[in-house]
Amino acid sequence: MNERDFERAAELTERERQHALATHQRHQAQRRSATECEDCGQPIPKARQLAVVSPYCVECQSINEELNRHERR
Repeated sequence: MNERDFERAAELTERERQHALATHQRHQAQRRSATECEDCGQPIPKARQLAVVSPYCVECQSINEELNRHERR
């Protein structure tokens, strides 16, 4: 390989990286989480909204998961 081959490889790698980053950012922008819990109506903290796409607060999510766990048995 010569220097030009390395430059092309670096350019291709950078284009792929930029494409992957843009795709990730589009997906992140499309993620939406509720601002209020669907079950109890309490505000969902911003950190949870950003971390998890869910219509429930932590407490109601835990309750729903526990109920689902028992229903599957």
